[in-house]
Amino acid sequence: MQKDDVLLRMEGICKSFPGVKALDDAQLTVRPGTVHALMGENGAGKSTLMKCLFGIYSKDAGTIWFDGKEVNFKSSRDALDNGVAMVHQELNQALKRSVMDNIWLGRYPRIKLGGAKMPFVSDKAEYDMTMEVFKDLNFEKFGININPRTIMSTMPVSRRQMVEIAKAVSFNSKIIVLDEPTSSLTEAEVEVLFSIINMLKARGVGIVYISHKMKEIWRIADDVTVMRDGRWITTRHKTEYGTDDDSFRAEVIRNMCGRELSAAYPPKDNIVHDDPMIVVEGLTAKYNQLRDASFTLHKGEILGVAGLDGSGRTELLETLFGYRTRQSGTIKKFNFGFRAAQGGTPEDYSMEVHDINGTQVGEEISNLSPNSAIKQGFALVTEERRATGIFGILDIRANTVIANLKNYKLGKFPLLSDAKMARDTDRMIEAMHIKTPSQRQQIKNLSGGNQQKVIIARWLIKNSDILIFDEPTRGIDVGAKSEIYKLMNDLAKQGKSIIMISSELVEILRMSDRVLVMCEGRKTGELDISEANQENIMQLATKREEN
Repeated sequence: MQKDDVLLRMEGICKSFPGVKALDDAQLTVRPGTVHALMGENGAGKSTLMKCLFGIYSKDAGTIWFDGKEVNFKSSRDALDNGVAMVHQELNQALKRSVMDNIWLGRYPRIKLGGAKMPFVSDKAEYDMTMEVFKDLNFEKFGININPRTIMSTMPVSRRQMVEIAKAVSFNSKIIVLDEPTSSLTEAEVEVLFSIINMLKARGVGIVYISHKMKEIWRIADDVTVMRDGRWITTRHKTEYGTDDDSFRAEVIRNMCGRELSAAYPPKDNIVHDDPMIVVEGLTAKYNQLRDASFTLHKGEILGVAGLDGSGRTELLETLFGYRTRQSGTIKKFNFGFRAAQGGTPEDYSMEVHDINGTQVGEEISNLSPNSAIKQGFALVTEERRATGIFGILDIRANTVIANLKNYKLGKFPLLSDAKMARDTDRMIEAMHIKTPSQRQQIKNLSGGNQQKVIIARWLIKNSDILIFDEPTRGIDVGAKSEIYKLMNDLAKQGKSIIMISSELVEILRMSDRVLVMCEGRKTGELDISEANQENIMQLATKREEN
């Protein structure tokens, strides 16, 4: 590779945090007009390397060459002004502001009077500039209709991500980093994204593409770099890893993990009991499209919830959890006393009633707030970890025990047992294989996969018996995915009941015992896993209500 062929070169990059060396002599080389996939397990150092490029972190050692010059960006704004943009996996946007305010934040066009700039924002100029960027990206051609004056919080994550891409392009960036860009996109939206990427490639833009989705990498990437434990392992053209997506996947995983990875999905050996855990009838939300949803969740079952973006999947589970206001409908909870032998059969469970929180068998429960749902044994792992899952400035211990603080009280005193919290957190770190130098590490410094493990550990300590997972493996590497799949299966084998939303139909089909399908806020069908396939799920997911 000639030096003239290189747009970005990072060499010998090192970065340490207290107790851990996140990057150790890492490197990356990106050619203009190419997509360079950056791959590795969670904690491999991919995002840290990009944050060193983008000016979020200050590197400890190494050099960065961009567009023929050595650079050392002091801030993300410095990077943006010099032609380097990054679309983060966890979107960090001003949700109460409009689309165009988010795109031009910090560089608003000002009203001119007699040639002088006044201290007032020109709304018309801001609107016109935003539409020009959308036109440049062919949004209308791709069916992406976004009003620049729309408030960000009213749009789904997929549309907000497109706004971030538009913002990156508005800086005339020569390098754009996309961190897990398809994690919240439907298959149709992924095709739109790929079309935009190919258009940017044709203009000579270099794309750094971070993803764990092997089929996507095989389709879109030119070059692939693999990292492991903060170190550079290899960089090759994608065809040097394999001749098709299967051989490519196997070779990349071998380099990522330093080992052959066993089958990602565990064998389905959980026992689904005839006994219901909850019965939901006519669930209708007050302030969103969810209406008249009814279903039964059985003990030991993994119920998959499928549907397109905006179908009401998340609204269903958030209403069930008491996060959204319910207008009508009932939830009945059934509790059972377990007398289970190791690896038990249905006969090993008794139907004896026990009074958990005063709830009797088949008694209607309110779940009018998350607090009341938690008391009834419900747990929710949300879709957006950073926004609604973690307490970023708190450490791992606080994030692990925060839903169960009453258990750590010292008698009647308003104090908590530090020793007991530390003991339980250490147990979870070991059980969940959480990579961290200490339980006192701020959770925001962990990789996305390790953050997800801490959130799940929070509910395992609480011993919840109904676990709601909204996109549980979003942005997680193949090794961590396999661990979470095994954990979910093990929980079901213990008699826990799981509801799982996933945009990946293969994940739904491989992990679920039944599939509930949503469209436009309604349940449009329910399939036993023996009869479910991608085709009939998609038919139900597009089954609109007839007028």
